Amino acid sequence: MAERRGLPCGVRIVQFLKWMRRRDGGVVNTISLLCPMHARMGNRVVLISCEDDDLSTDQWIKIDGRVGGAGVPQNLWTDESLWDRSVREGKPVSIRVDLDDPLARLRGRSPYAAERDMVTQVLTRHAKGVAQSVLRGAEVLHLHGPWATPNVQMATVARGVECPYVVSPHGMLDHWSMSQGAAKKKLHLALVGRRMLDGARTVHFEGSVEMNQGRAYSSAPVTSGPPPPIDPRPFSPPEVTPDLARTAFPQIRTTNAVIVFLGRLNYKKGPDKLLHAAAKWKAMGVPVTVVIAGLAQPPEFGEYLPRLARELGVEDMCHLVGLVTGEAKWSLLSAADLVVLPTLQENFGIALVEALAVGTPILTTKGVDIWPELRQSGGGIIIEGGEGMVEQLTMGVADAVRDREALRAMGARAKAWAHETEEPEKLAEWYVRMLRGECNVK
Repeated sequence: MAERRGLPCGVRIVQFLKWMRRRDGGVVNTISLLCPMHARMGNRVVLISCEDDDLSTDQWIKIDGRVGGAGVPQNLWTDESLWDRSVREGKPVSIRVDLDDPLARLRGRSPYAAERDMVTQVLTRHAKGVAQSVLRGAEVLHLHGPWATPNVQMATVARGVECPYVVSPHGMLDHWSMSQGAAKKKLHLALVGRRMLDGARTVHFEGSVEMNQGRAYSSAPVTSGPPPPIDPRPFSPPEVTPDLARTAFPQIRTTNAVIVFLGRLNYKKGPDKLLHAAAKWKAMGVPVTVVIAGLAQPPEFGEYLPRLARELGVEDMCHLVGLVTGEAKWSLLSAADLVVLPTLQENFGIALVEALAVGTPILTTKGVDIWPELRQSGGGIIIEGGEGMVEQLTMGVADAVRDREALRAMGARAKAWAHETEEPEKLAEWYVRMLRGECNVK
């Protein structure tokens, strides 16, 4: 199919992410979807990571490149039986390498026990050797994020073997993100980060707002788009329906407007703001039922939310249902009248685009870097956010649910936009062109 469209197939692509932990969400989700999409197109796709336990052998061809592991075959890129299988089964190759953290070892801890990036987390000498051997035969390396030390190391290895690389910052260079720990980030850029970004074939931003804010940190060519892929479930029959969610969550079997929050429960994303707004809706007599779905990060925030709901007297109309995935997630999005994300900052907001893909309109803030695109979809209600968030959220939702027929019409327009923007095959081809440097705007 790629050949019929005049696009190259058999492109040798290496993706790198320090660890592929499903609980980390966005970037892991992007790579997990993108790699099989590219494999099915006929490209030769290798993911290098230091932790791939969450990747199933049903979906990946796994190679242990750690010290004591089976090792990476010398004919990796030319093994036709391997790549025939990869294309036929849609399985990319995952190579696991070793991670070290001298500070963690000094404290008697494993580097894999960490829950966040630490500057002392580094690829071992052996891991860099594996990366070097793989990158010698690759056409492009795709890095995710500007801060992780192993990303800087991988960029250095790539330059040493003259393999071009692309960096996707995933919102980490927008104004809000750069204001968090600003002094440390400026120091990192001055010491190593700017060289990594400047040496890229392309710095890939997923939306125009993010690009306009982040392009100041690199002299490399930049591009706006493609956006991250979403799960292809809404793009193929059967249609997603609310039935499963209405069985699983009897709270939404109601004549009230159903408001859904879907995502990690942390301060930045604003589920607590939704509870405060619910108290105002209750006082105003706005008939809504709120469902908050997701896991808390940090865990104590998950303990705070139900306590806050009780204190505000909204536990009868606000339901925290935990993590919802798979078919139940899609059905819940379909069952909502409005999906709401009152976030302080979001690079893309995958749940928002997922909602639009099943025909549910959304309400979010200008803290989402793709807010112009969401508004343009016809299904996005955008509030300013920041100061006065609760009042804006209160009035925005109250106004929207007064006319649920209009909401449904918004959802239908947005569904057409999402299917045009996120159609899996078209999106995968767009990524190939971007990785080859064919989409640069500077």
